[in-house]
Amino acid sequence: MMDFIKYLSVLALPVFLFGCASGSHVVTGQQMPEIEVDQVAVFAEAPAFDK
Repeated sequence: MMDFIKYLSVLALPVFLFGCASGSHVVTGQQMPEIEVDQVAVFAEAPAFDK
């Protein structure tokens, strides 16, 4: 039983460590400048666009 706990802890430790790892991001295209908070619009539904 003690061996099972050792093996389980050896397998669980990397899962916990790598599970909290953050990813990276790559900006593709042109980066836009920041906007002010009062210029942000939050929509409950997607707006309809004329085609």
